[in-house]
Amino acid sequence: MRKGGLGAFFFAALALLSPVDAQAPRPETGVTAVPLGLPPLPIPPASPALIALGRALFFDTRLSANDTMSCGLCHLPEDGYSENQTARAVGIYGATLKRHPPSLYNVVYQTLLFWDGRETALETQIFSPLLAADEMGMPSAGFLLARIDSIPAYHEAFRIIFGAPPSLDRLGAAIAAFERSLLCGNSPFDRWFYGHDPRALDAAAIRGFTVFTGKGGCSACHRVGRDDALFTDGALHDTGLAYAERQRAARERPGAMVVLGGGLESRIDPVALGIGVRDSADLGRFAITHDPRDRDAFKTPSLRDVAELAPYMHDGSLPDLAAVIDFYDRGGGGSPTQDRRIFPRHFTPGEKADLLAFLAALSCAPR
Repeated sequence: MRKGGLGAFFFAALALLSPVDAQAPRPETGVTAVPLGLPPLPIPPASPALIALGRALFFDTRLSANDTMSCGLCHLPEDGYSENQTARAVGIYGATLKRHPPSLYNVVYQTLLFWDGRETALETQIFSPLLAADEMGMPSAGFLLARIDSIPAYHEAFRIIFGAPPSLDRLGAAIAAFERSLLCGNSPFDRWFYGHDPRALDAAAIRGFTVFTGKGGCSACHRVGRDDALFTDGALHDTGLAYAERQRAARERPGAMVVLGGGLESRIDPVALGIGVRDSADLGRFAITHDPRDRDAFKTPSLRDVAELAPYMHDGSLPDLAAVIDFYDRGGGGSPTQDRRIFPRHFTPGEKADLLAFLAALSCAPR
């Protein structure tokens, strides 16, 4: 072990935290217990030292090309490790990105990452934002690693923990260890449903759970198990939202028309179909697989802490939960290819209010 030892590393790593993180709630780290309502961890938790290193890196703006961006500026602790101020994420030099930052709570359980599911491991997903020209802007992996190793506290920490300098796999392991420590459970719903406390949930929220699992059909994708609930199936679906947004854009650009066979769509702007469009339309999973069946498919987000995560959907286009309920009540975006489980529900005003009460009951317990 290098001079100064592990204790010195903790003080050095904590000193690297940005002001944004100074008042952030601390997740439980280095323990095997999980909050009520969550499944057992799929892998053992990392050491506190590795989690502390990952935490420091996550909030460090020096991992961006111009020292202004960090992972934690799009995934803010006080916003449920998402971002509440803008519909879509803002990257380096003020670039507006295509998507809303998803919450990182319970990401340890996810097998597909990003809205389009293009990554399958936390250790590798970080390099997409770090190296993207409009996100954190690092010009190359080598430049990124050299930057990290040039910072004395990191230089020492990597050698203490790994016995080696920063590398892509070690950097990925550190940030992934921190992200896996972000657990959200023990909500009022969990205490009522899994803890069998009849006082944990009020009557409106209980009625909302009945609508959620019954008439609303919400639990078909936001699943609730007998012993635990992640409130997601981890799969990708076409809700019709991307289609509806392209239709709106087409109405704002009259003139260019296209007629397609098969009775699917006619006399609309090609943008509404994503034809010949690269930058102005988000086609979801299709951009990864190039399979027409994946057009407009996005990953089902978890609903845990959902009341704190506005705005909603992959593009942040729905401002609040009432708008989300209205969207599904009217049958989604109306795409001819949208998931067949999405159709008009005809909720009453009382049912909508009960659904809101239930969703509010999924908020994480105070740490």
